[in-house]
Amino acid sequence: MVIKAVIDRIENGNAILLSEEMGMEISIPLEEIEATCNEGEIVSLTIDDKESTNNE
Repeated sequence: MVIKAVIDRIENGNAILLSEEMGMEISIPLEEIEATCNEGEIVSLTIDDKESTNNE
């Protein structure tokens, strides 16, 4: 599933994304997107049911 959302605001260390098409507000820790995205930008979130690992 892909959700399109706009980064609406920064609140308590989280980026608050608004998705009009899904009618929801999504909160993501700011450190996950701070270097790559800014308020007002439109982003796409991909959600799947597959387990993934992060090798950072």
